[in-house]
Amino acid sequence: MTLDIREHLAKLRDAIRKVEMDAETRASARKLDSEISDFLDEKVDDAGKDSLMKRAKELEEKFAERYPRTAQVVGEILEAIADAGS
Repeated sequence: MTLDIREHLAKLRDAIRKVEMDAETRASARKLDSEISDFLDEKVDDAGKDSLMKRAKELEEKFAERYPRTAQVVGEILEAIADAGS
């Protein structure tokens, strides 16, 4: 499962690099990247995971209209993280 999340994270990084977005949105995406990395490195407890999921969902919704492919990647990450807890 961790491999799936890492693969999706690589896609997110690629999208952040390739997609033209404003500085605030790019910063939010990079922060999410960092938080996902912390999750993968097991630096996040259950409360942190819940917070990560909430922020990722908010970012997915923010991306939906302007950056649909990036929103899809964030959605895939959300699904993989949720499955990791099952």
